[in-house]
Amino acid sequence: MDGNHHIRWKSMITLGLLSAVVGLFLLFFTDTVSRFFLQLAGIVIIILSAIFIVEGLFIDNEGMSKWVVLFLGIAGVVVGILAIAAATLFLIAAGLLIGIFLIIFGIGETILGLGMIIAEPMVRFVIAILGILAIVVGLFLLLHPSAAVEVIAILVGLYLFVFGLMQVSHGLNERQIEKNTVVKHL
Repeated sequence: MDGNHHIRWKSMITLGLLSAVVGLFLLFFTDTVSRFFLQLAGIVIIILSAIFIVEGLFIDNEGMSKWVVLFLGIAGVVVGILAIAAATLFLIAAGLLIGIFLIIFGIGETILGLGMIIAEPMVRFVIAILGILAIVVGLFLLLHPSAAVEVIAILVGLYLFVFGLMQVSHGLNERQIEKNTVVKHL
């Protein structure tokens, strides 16, 4: 292995444990994570909108673009405040938008998969199946729009948990290799 040393395996184990703990937190507290995510998104929207307002104030052009930028900034601040104050409404709106997008995307993929002339039949089949799956997930999110952010939190939680366990395993393997190395330093 190239450059094994004690800091490498310790950092792998630490990163792995941290990732696994965050993953478990996302898995077991998805509702809290969803609301926190929306409130954080509201804060980010307010900050970015404030930048728009400042930019709008300092645009040299006195035409419509200055007022459009100012209006967008003010509207963004209002949206950000609403996202913080009424997170549930934004959670539902996000689920509906993602559901609609997935249905449109799925229809397009299904049509593309069924209508492809040049591609191999297996490629066409996979694209069509992925399109149908997107439609099903989109319909689920339209029926249960508040589940969108929770589903994302669960998927990210699963990923972080598995990634963390893999990092810990790799770090322990690196530690074992270091212990078995006869000459550690020249």
